[in-house]
Amino acid sequence: MNKRKLKPYHGLLFFAVVMFSFYFIMAPLQMRFGMYGLAMTELLLLVMAIACAKLCRADLKEIFPVGRVRLSKTAGTILLWLASFLTVMVLTLIITWFFPDEMLGVSEGLSSVISSVPFAVGFLFTVVMPAVCEEAVHRGVILHSMLSLKKKWLIVLIMGILFGIFHTSIWRFVPTALLGAALSYVMLETENMVYPAIFHGVNNYVPLAISSYSAKILERAGSDLSQTSLDAVPVASIGIYLLMACCVPFAAYGGNYLLHYGEEGYRSTFFPKKRQGLIITVLIITTVLILAAGFALLLYGILFDSQFHDLLRQNM
Repeated sequence: MNKRKLKPYHGLLFFAVVMFSFYFIMAPLQMRFGMYGLAMTELLLLVMAIACAKLCRADLKEIFPVGRVRLSKTAGTILLWLASFLTVMVLTLIITWFFPDEMLGVSEGLSSVISSVPFAVGFLFTVVMPAVCEEAVHRGVILHSMLSLKKKWLIVLIMGILFGIFHTSIWRFVPTALLGAALSYVMLETENMVYPAIFHGVNNYVPLAISSYSAKILERAGSDLSQTSLDAVPVASIGIYLLMACCVPFAAYGGNYLLHYGEEGYRSTFFPKKRQGLIITVLIITTVLILAAGFALLLYGILFDSQFHDLLRQNM
């Protein structure tokens, strides 16, 4: 009866404490213990989230809502993740093209840390634990402190910015901020922490799986990552990912539809009857523009990009 509602200043103060703890406690733990330090970090985040909710006398079930999982909402979450992931990959490659040393250095560091432990341990520490612990911090305490702002777009924007800052890399700020915004949108629309946890887990699992699979392929070939690394991103790679990202408009739209499918008062048709023509036109035009940009960059890379030619020579 006397449970307290969190306010935005609660969330911002809590975020400041989290970042202070990260720099002076969690980061040293990760530097000292590697992946096991990362696990300690995740557990500390979870403890801090629960402690903050308790100290503020908030309702834990309201701050960390967990409900029944529906197949349609899960499918919608996966589609929204796919749209976000492809968008983030394109943005990451573009940033890497402009700042190759900074971005490739971060990627190599992450890969070496992940590869230092068995796959099962990496799965637990980088997929399961962040999906629970980091979500308790961001989509739990901080997001619920922002609900009094009322405007969803503003909450999503703030949560994206905070998630970008949380990952402590200016070079990866934009991609991680976009992921944070998408995660927050899923949470606001479902009011169930299971769905952003699924989103977060899938997003972390994909690079882990790719890294593990690539390491096995290189091992069988008698090579290693250092022998196949590049000093910059080929323009053709950006074009290839843009071609894959042509599905983003329809994936995002379909994901949003499935996220609300079956809700009382929500439409049963995929497109609203009144704006069906406009929506289809916008989706098709956006898809065509992405495809055109992808083909243009791919063709340019094949014809003129020295990095692409170097990559071909390495694999011949």
